[in-house]
Amino acid sequence: RAFLTDPNVVYVLILLAMAGLYFELSTPGIGAGGVIGVICIILAAYGLSILPVNAVGLILMGVGILLMILDVKLVSHGILTIGGIVAMAIGGIMLFEDRAFAVSLQVVLFFTGLTAAFVVFAVGTALRSLSGKVRMGQETLAGHPAESRTEINPEGVILLDGEIWTAISEDGSAIPPRTPVCVVRKTGAKLIVRKIERM
Repeated sequence: RAFLTDPNVVYVLILLAMAGLYFELSTPGIGAGGVIGVICIILAAYGLSILPVNAVGLILMGVGILLMILDVKLVSHGILTIGGIVAMAIGGIMLFEDRAFAVSLQVVLFFTGLTAAFVVFAVGTALRSLSGKVRMGQETLAGHPAESRTEINPEGVILLDGEIWTAISEDGSAIPPRTPVCVVRKTGAKLIVRKIERM
């Protein structure tokens, strides 16, 4: 219990929760990021329920993550990322009202920089993957086998050659998760698929 009420530990848990949940939302069907994020939120909530939390500091940390994500999407050449790092650092320093529970400055600087690098890398990878999907033509994908990661009813998520795609059932019927499917054609950024009947 003493470990979970350490201000430094609570700060790190909050960052891990934010990173885990963002990773889960950006890569649906994986699951690991969501599990880690939820566990970290629960553990951090225990410490936050005991320590004197400053709501402004907590909000600043969330704003910092949001600014870094927006920087990659809007291409502001690092301006928003710098603002996000500053917001996260200030939020970490202000996280607890009582100075006796202040987060170590070294911990704030180290983990803020680490989180910034992770978010920029993760979002950049996701955008490059999306860009690659748009360039792939219908003839390249037709006939390729894949696997449903969520229920397709009539829309869901599939895994194709290691990439996550939004898919639509060809005949509108429900396709359960973890079911082999075949790509029929590509329409926009989505794939039309049909269930592969097992022999």
